[in-house]
Amino acid sequence: MKRITIGLALGAVIGFVEAVIAIVAAPSPTGTSQPLLVGSIVWAALGAVLATIPAPAGLEVRDADAHAGLRVLLGLVTVAVVGHVNARLLMEWDHLGRLMVTLALVIPLSALWMSARRSVSADSLGFSFRWVVGRPLRLLAGVALACALLSQALGGEFELSTFSGRTLESSRSGDKPPRLMVLGIDSATWRIVTPLVEEGGMPNLASLIRRGTWGVLRSYEDSHSPTVWTSIMTGKDPDQHGVVGFAAATAINRRAKSVWQIATELNAKSAVINVPGTYPELGDSGVMLSGFPLPGRTRGNLGWFATTGEPATVPGIRNLHLSVAPESLAPGQSTGASVVLRDLPASFDPRSNAILYLLEKLGGPAMETVCRAALAVRFAEIELTVTRDGKDDLVVTGHSRNGKELLFSLRRGDWSEWLLATNEGRSALKVRFVDGPADELSLFLTPLFPFPERGRARPHEEISELLESPYVAEPVGWSLFSDARLIETFHQHLLEVAENRVRMGLTVLDRFEPDLFIYVFTATDRLQHPLMKFMYPEAYERYAHERGGPYEEQRPTPALVASFGEAIPDLYRQVDGWIGEFLERAGPETHLVVVSDHGAQPGLHSRRPTAGNHHPDGIYVVSRIGPEVVEPKDLSPPGPVLVIEDIGPILLHLLGAPVGEDMKGRVPPFVVESTRPVETVASYEDSPTEEGARQQDLEEVQEQLRALGYID
Repeated sequence: MKRITIGLALGAVIGFVEAVIAIVAAPSPTGTSQPLLVGSIVWAALGAVLATIPAPAGLEVRDADAHAGLRVLLGLVTVAVVGHVNARLLMEWDHLGRLMVTLALVIPLSALWMSARRSVSADSLGFSFRWVVGRPLRLLAGVALACALLSQALGGEFELSTFSGRTLESSRSGDKPPRLMVLGIDSATWRIVTPLVEEGGMPNLASLIRRGTWGVLRSYEDSHSPTVWTSIMTGKDPDQHGVVGFAAATAINRRAKSVWQIATELNAKSAVINVPGTYPELGDSGVMLSGFPLPGRTRGNLGWFATTGEPATVPGIRNLHLSVAPESLAPGQSTGASVVLRDLPASFDPRSNAILYLLEKLGGPAMETVCRAALAVRFAEIELTVTRDGKDDLVVTGHSRNGKELLFSLRRGDWSEWLLATNEGRSALKVRFVDGPADELSLFLTPLFPFPERGRARPHEEISELLESPYVAEPVGWSLFSDARLIETFHQHLLEVAENRVRMGLTVLDRFEPDLFIYVFTATDRLQHPLMKFMYPEAYERYAHERGGPYEEQRPTPALVASFGEAIPDLYRQVDGWIGEFLERAGPETHLVVVSDHGAQPGLHSRRPTAGNHHPDGIYVVSRIGPEVVEPKDLSPPGPVLVIEDIGPILLHLLGAPVGEDMKGRVPPFVVESTRPVETVASYEDSPTEEGARQQDLEEVQEQLRALGYID
């Protein structure tokens, strides 16, 4: 029993200290209670297990005790090192520092333990052990667990309030047009664009096509968006630039200089918004709003579904039961309820703690289910009042905790305004009264979307001051469209987030007046994945017949085809309208380049049944705004097929900069004919890039990729 106590005490102390290091290194607005409590308990449990391993035969009692203590300490060190190495986190200073502190704690404890055991005689061993080592360790373990439990009880909650931001007009300051404007349309395909252009549904893109050159932009067969966009913006392939797949989908893995980085070095102002693979911002551009994937406030949370009916069937949705009986309410009668938001904070992540990482690898989804059920932190509480009005319909009113502020008043189908959630940081969420049966009450609450901050935005202070609505880099994942009751909700949510991003892009373009402006529309990809089956129902009918299973369960019903069959073309028309708003900011000398990272098609998706697929053939348009250009009436024939790596050299050439000879892409003749001869430089890199990619894995970022449906 003494040895188990030794293991519990040593483990609890080490787990508590490592959790404190994690909190100091990366504070979470969701509170500090969970890392402290779970770190202490899990490390203590592992210490107890290690202490029960039998000692070598023939040892005296005191030697066996000493051996047990040393075994616990060395075992915890080994698990910590292996866990961090397996998690591939040693390249991050945050995790490297935490590991070093853990080792710095364990090694002196090991030395203290051995010296204490050897410095006392056998007769005085019991007394010395109790007072020199045993009691201090038990005291430290008790303090650690008490602090963890106290932190759990006093964990801070979000203060909810309504959000009020600035207007677009209040942020305009000048009329200097950019020299080069790059507009990306994620997953755009000529299969959809061409009919819309021909019927007049995309007049702004049609105008650019008539003024310039257009054609197929050939991408990779395995077209992960962060990888392809990095190839577009560097002119190099993945082996050269280092962003290989979703496992390395962050800017710190980029080994080649981007177009905006080169522009900055050549004293040109750049603004880069929503380009995948640009988190964290590295200070290599004048203005940056990073694109996905991004770390979130909570682990893998895609929102909450609070209902009196059947829970949502989508992984990632947190189901809440509303203890209300709407059918029992008479006209004019009201009843109260509440929605308590709970989840695991971002800092409580098995991949950010060696022991939890090991347990998750052993326990898999079961481990996370247990954690969510037993250890979820309380974020906030919304007090609800449900009223049946004279029209025999329900009205839901929400107040912040203790009734301090009216947050929303919703009828069926309504959305609330953005709500501001304030704790150590700022986040935002919205609430919708989901349409459904008359006697069913269902609310969808979006995840907590963090405001632009260091790593996400540059300059983050000034960007925050310009917000007219909360800037959301990515909406909820497209995998959530699998629940038919929520398709309309997620569709509206995605469109609003896309609109808000455009408004922020226009604000940046007006306020900062960049020479190079890059903006990527990602809503097209996010909508095509879940709704392609409604645009091409015949293809999925065939899959349902051939494959059965999920394809049969999620087949496109006539009602859903009627409701969402035109959702994708409608979004393309909307994107064209947004393109027109950006073009209004262009001048006579502005060059325009429109590109996609790949195309789209109906097909069998490897991870999400009935989801649309990528296609390697994307689009490009290279054009120019200018009074000397006479716009023809008819579309010109398509130009040559370009490859992804050609875009980077084209952009540098249009900026007036030399093209790197070590770039894989080249400037096509039609661009040279309309401008000037191509100038070259040996390389823009400070040192030659190595073959092969550095697979640094930012684990917290992986949660958004899972939530969005790109990885399992």
